[in-house]
Amino acid sequence: MRSIYIVDDDDEIRASLHNLLSIHKNTIIRGFASGDAFLAELDELTPGPVLLDMNMPGLSGAEVLESIRDRPDLLPIVLTGWGDVSMAVMVMKAGAVDFLEKPCDPQKLLQTIEIAFSQLEKTTLVLARTETACNKLKLLSGRERDVLEGLMVGKSNKIIGHELSISPRTVADGIFTYGTNKDDKHADGLVSEPEFDIARSARSLSIVETSSIASSPAIPRWMAQPFLPRTV
Repeated sequence: MRSIYIVDDDDEIRASLHNLLSIHKNTIIRGFASGDAFLAELDELTPGPVLLDMNMPGLSGAEVLESIRDRPDLLPIVLTGWGDVSMAVMVMKAGAVDFLEKPCDPQKLLQTIEIAFSQLEKTTLVLARTETACNKLKLLSGRERDVLEGLMVGKSNKIIGHELSISPRTVADGIFTYGTNKDDKHADGLVSEPEFDIARSARSLSIVETSSIASSPAIPRWMAQPFLPRTV
């Protein structure tokens, strides 16, 4: 079941958008008369596009955008009765899928919503792999984490080995073949090379702590849902 959210203080516009979007099957369409009402239920919202008005009583559309920056599973599509280049630039930098002026072409809006759904669907596998990699990182010993930290900052096996007083061969073999450890944590290796690439990406996105990997990486609440972190 998919979800679409409409955040607009105009009752007629919300009703009109709801009727237009009702062509989507297996989709829950929810309307909110203000940004405050939308954010009040933020923790309960599942991934989906957010049709967001910019000018509303209470919290403005810009403030709502700022509030959902750490929810990349909610993809805003900004709808406004007025706008200019500076506003368009601002909302796109804030992660909006698109910036549409009212009244917008219904077909254009439907196409934009499909683009948003496509972005969400394409990231399901990537986020599942990312979560798997982060979970495996939690199982690393202190020494294994030291090795991985060195690899992720680009140090050579020789330098890592020298710093940790182990052989370069141990560095090369260890991080990818720890599935043969005495406790046999994972038969396929503790961290595979593809997962190492994901871990490096996660590190750059601050999913994994950048100062040290000695602590178990914290997985943000929103990673429980299948979506891709958005950087702006």
